[in-house]
Amino acid sequence: MSTEQISEWTTWTRAARLGELVYSEPCPPGYSLVKGSHNFKKPKGLFMTPFVTSLAKPYLKYMTTSLVHYGHPRGLIALIVVSLERALRAFEDGGEYSDPGQFNTEYKALFMEYLESVDNFTKWDAFYMACNFTQSRACDVSEVGGIAADISQVDIGRRALNFSSSPVKDSD
Repeated sequence: MSTEQISEWTTWTRAARLGELVYSEPCPPGYSLVKGSHNFKKPKGLFMTPFVTSLAKPYLKYMTTSLVHYGHPRGLIALIVVSLERALRAFEDGGEYSDPGQFNTEYKALFMEYLESVDNFTKWDAFYMACNFTQSRACDVSEVGGIAADISQVDIGRRALNFSSSPVKDSD
């Protein structure tokens, strides 16, 4: 691609809420993302793109080995989307690469905003299928406290260890 094409693509992609980076069927150029406008076209396939799924696949496998199920990988998806936006920003200045700088507090704020969007995402089964991922059943985080165990002093204090009464070593 020429730098002009890259510039046009990055401008359109930013205007289309990350366009084909995060939507398998983004809003085409010339259409509006604003509901109620005469040329509104709703994008489809949120997070079902090769950009998102190829970045998520290597990390989803860790969900299968977890002893506790903490829910869907919300943080992972939010981090991927922030990273894609950051990569896009690296080329928005006329299509030439410009170092976007460190992953700093500005990106932390973006992460928190994307995390809110991911919290509203409901098509996890379709996302897992797009990633060729089968989720195994781990113990739900709310079930951890219900695991049967001998009730001993160790069992009672396991979650609230207190070392304040440990003897202090002499400093000889």
